[in-house]
Amino acid sequence: MAAWRGKRKATWISGVLAFALSIGTAFTGYLSQQNFDSEWIGTQAKDGINSTGAGAFWNVLNFGQMLMWHIVLLPSSSPPDRVHVLLVRRRGVVPPFAPTDGQLARPA
Repeated sequence: MAAWRGKRKATWISGVLAFALSIGTAFTGYLSQQNFDSEWIGTQAKDGINSTGAGAFWNVLNFGQMLMWHIVLLPSSSPPDRVHVLLVRRRGVVPPFAPTDGQLARPA
């Protein structure tokens, strides 16, 4: 959609940051359930994170660490959410592309 058009780069960047933080929050919340499904996902995630070299920074099998990330750290980093909502309210959403000569405009 080229949503960064028309001075909307800050809106797009804040939306990407908010999306990434929400994925992290959902993941740590899922790991905090302490059932067999979340343990399985945790071991798979541990292997994936260790393969990137980032496994030295956090341990997804540590319940206390994941609960701390889920409750304290990730929600406290929610200013991109607020900034994104304010920017969308202020600047609106990006309009669709104008049809070219070879394209017919679709009815709304």
